[in-house]
Amino acid sequence: MLGRRLDRYVTSFFVWHFLLCLVAVVGLYVVVDTFTELDEFAKDRGVWEQARWIGLYHLYHIPLLLGQFLPIITLLAGIISFGRLASYNELNAMKAAGISLYRTVAPVFGCTLIIGALASANQEFLIPRLEGRIRAVEIQAKAGNVSRNLWVYEEDTRTTIEAERLDTKAEGVQVRRVEIVADPEVTPDGQLLPSSAVRAAHAVWVRNWLFLFDGHVVDAQKSKHPFLCRIVRCAIDVADFDRDAARRGRLSDGTPAHLLRGASALPALQFVRPTAKGKEPKAVRDPLGKQPLSIQFAEVELIARYRLIINGHLTASYAGEDTQPPLAFAVALWHDNQWLGQAQTYTEQAKGTPESRRQLIVYDGDPLPIHASPVQLAEKKVDPAMKSFAYLLNKARENPRNQRLRQWLFVQLHSRLAFPLANFVLLLMAIPLLFQQEGGKSTWIGVGLALLVSLCYYFFTYFCQFVGQDPHGVFAGIPALAAWLPIVVFGVGGGILFSNVNT
Repeated sequence: MLGRRLDRYVTSFFVWHFLLCLVAVVGLYVVVDTFTELDEFAKDRGVWEQARWIGLYHLYHIPLLLGQFLPIITLLAGIISFGRLASYNELNAMKAAGISLYRTVAPVFGCTLIIGALASANQEFLIPRLEGRIRAVEIQAKAGNVSRNLWVYEEDTRTTIEAERLDTKAEGVQVRRVEIVADPEVTPDGQLLPSSAVRAAHAVWVRNWLFLFDGHVVDAQKSKHPFLCRIVRCAIDVADFDRDAARRGRLSDGTPAHLLRGASALPALQFVRPTAKGKEPKAVRDPLGKQPLSIQFAEVELIARYRLIINGHLTASYAGEDTQPPLAFAVALWHDNQWLGQAQTYTEQAKGTPESRRQLIVYDGDPLPIHASPVQLAEKKVDPAMKSFAYLLNKARENPRNQRLRQWLFVQLHSRLAFPLANFVLLLMAIPLLFQQEGGKSTWIGVGLALLVSLCYYFFTYFCQFVGQDPHGVFAGIPALAAWLPIVVFGVGGGILFSNVNT
């Protein structure tokens, strides 16, 4: 009878503090996030409209926040609950009644397992149902939207787009009359070799990239080769360009122009995924040479907003021997309802024979085979935190030859299975550290140690997941270890500490 009453008392005490910590942590996050992103919420909106979008944005993000913060909320609730029980000598009274600490904390550990189960249900059922609405609110609430670590799967073309960054409102300028000249190369005997040059009627300068339109390349033999679009990487970001402080140069006709030093016409792109034979395409040599380039332009026009993708891959789902090889691109600009980019891929000739060889295909300002618009990409972005376990498992099975994608997906899948145990493991480590004083009294040192251990757990977990995504790294071929190693390490450590606690 006493045990059941004790269970009800300890459980209600813990649940009450859990709810208080939940409201406090979520509220603190909302306040900090609101002030951090206030400029994005406030653009071209009145006060009441700002408040409305801030409220909607965070309301729909609360389920996502729970998936991230529940372990630390559970830990805080456990520390506060048992700290208060110890400070009021209630734990000593329980011991005097013949109830050990193990028996006292048993209902709390049961609550942590229930909380983990509810978190899994939230992740598997609620969040996937709200995904469309969450996406819509994200796009509408923030005036400027940047998507990082983009992963989009296009159902119609069965291709996957991965990118480091999608900026739907990147600041850029338009420039006129552009000339790019490579510094002449010097031979060992001191002779100057003739160099190539590029001239264009106009260009769009976004971030570090200069998109040249309607121009021509003048090679070392002075022959002209026209082009519709060409891409050059500048040495500085357009946001750092000071028109008044720019060094003055001269165009070929003597017109004064802004002069920028340092650029590359086509950086060498490398695939991060192995191909079917474990080889990678060779790097592409810069058509203008590896020497520094000088960029000159006569006019700087209006500042505008552009849609830009930085550092990505485009891969097709495996569909037999005719599957398209992956396309690696450094940058892509949304222009005239198409993506113009700098990229490379390859084809294999005489496949499967001893004479098999690869032919490199280079895109430099050409339209890329990306069919979705920037808005569609932002809406279709695949965030594993918003997808169910079954969805991620199906995507892993659809790409058996894409080792990098499969490794990343399986790390996410095993992390889903391990996540419910994080609440239990953190509390298992925290309770022994909490009581550092004889007589069952908690101390501030114990509280500090418990919080420090929780931070170490989070750091170790994210580190393992980050390293585990590399298909050639430490966890290559064993993604489960990247997800379960923190649980095992801290679980064993917590068990050892808990077995030595004074009960």
